Amino acid sequence: MKPATRGAFARIVLAVAVALCLAALLPALVRVPPGKAVGALLTGAFGQPGNLRATQFAWAGTLLRTVPILLTGLSVGIAFRAGLFNIGAEGQLLWGALAAAWVGAVWNLPPALHIAVAAGAGALAGALWAWPAAALKVRRQAPEVVTTLLLTFVAVNATTYLASHPLHDPTQQGPRTASVLPTALFPTVPGTRLHLGLLISPGVAVLAALLLQRTRFGFQLEVVGRNAAAAESAGISVPRVQTRALQLSGAVAGLAGAAEVLGVHRYFLAGFSPGYGYEGIAVAVLGGNTPAGIVVAALFWGGLANGAVEMEVSAGVSRHLVTVIQALVIITVAVRRWPAIPSAVRRTGPTASARPCT
Repeated sequence: MKPATRGAFARIVLAVAVALCLAALLPALVRVPPGKAVGALLTGAFGQPGNLRATQFAWAGTLLRTVPILLTGLSVGIAFRAGLFNIGAEGQLLWGALAAAWVGAVWNLPPALHIAVAAGAGALAGALWAWPAAALKVRRQAPEVVTTLLLTFVAVNATTYLASHPLHDPTQQGPRTASVLPTALFPTVPGTRLHLGLLISPGVAVLAALLLQRTRFGFQLEVVGRNAAAAESAGISVPRVQTRALQLSGAVAGLAGAAEVLGVHRYFLAGFSPGYGYEGIAVAVLGGNTPAGIVVAALFWGGLANGAVEMEVSAGVSRHLVTVIQALVIITVAVRRWPAIPSAVRRTGPTASARPCT
């Protein structure tokens, strides 16, 4: 295991341990034994020994929540490598979901081809939605933190409008599109809701690792992210690398939206995402911007989200405690690894890309 990967795992373990210790004190305020609350949370996330059915059910829910979080985490992590903070993964995810739903519902293609085209349409939509922010970054030095965030608000309202009017299913209520045709739906594991995205998301993580560690473009991303001025002096086109990084980041986020539509919801519904794009930011930071670390962090994040319901039902502790745990985890990582957090998170400005990371 490489030192960077070992460091990412150690950081996750330590952050989780500290956060759980601090969060365990909160249930005591409402007279609930801390061990009972944390135990219920972990049981709901990963099951309990001796109860195979409950364990299978818990893991199925956790893995289902992990898929979109893992993909958005990889999306944000790719941009981080280039020193960019793509805070707009949520908007790119929404456009990817809508594009996949439209292609899946309207086009008539053979099953395998239809799945590939619909998922590809989602990735393409996400990449296209990241392009305006990339263009503004390289041509006008507009901070991508601002542009990607504002584009997310546009995406939320635009996709809601399209799902309510031009693409609305007249037979259904609410802002939703027509159902995806069976030929475009992800195959599922019999008896569960687990779908093809469970294979696609770790596959993307492997491809991201190969891209970052074994390709020329991955090396250019690293150099530009560490010191854009030095990269420019070495003959690397910083604008081109930054544009491709944001578009690739958007494509992975769009694929996350496509996976949710084709594998879970089977149509686009406005507001279906609980904030997967924003959770991806936390997962990327927690995972140390390494694909392996992001995989572990996403699994932990998905487990927290899935176990929150069991904690509320069994222990009588509000599911919002999970949000507190997540915040404590990120604070712990930020305190210990502040210099390692990409510079784009800490500063913006017209000359930020030319400054070395500290």
